[in-house]
Amino acid sequence: AGGCSDGSIHIWDPSRLVSGELESLVSTVEQHQGAVNGLEFNPHTESSHLLASGGSDGEVYVTALDRPETPNVFIPAPPPNATKHTADITKVAWNSQVQHILASASQNGSC
Repeated sequence: AGGCSDGSIHIWDPSRLVSGELESLVSTVEQHQGAVNGLEFNPHTESSHLLASGGSDGEVYVTALDRPETPNVFIPAPPPNATKHTADITKVAWNSQVQHILASASQNGSC
């Protein structure tokens, strides 16, 4: 997966890339309203299809890629529980011990 400056996330099939196929792009997710600055797949085997993203729009999203051709995007803490960053998100990271915990960081420390 790759995050782009236009806010899109491109999902590629790694086996197609390795074999040199020209058509390795599987899907594109267009959710962020600014550059995607942080991407991380969940490190836990049973949740490895989850891709977290953070962007310059101050938003964090989780994309489920169990069906990569039709990704499902959701907000990890929807309103009224969501507290939005007030600056660009620079990093997203899954907890290595607990599979459903996701952290995000911004340039000004807001959360």
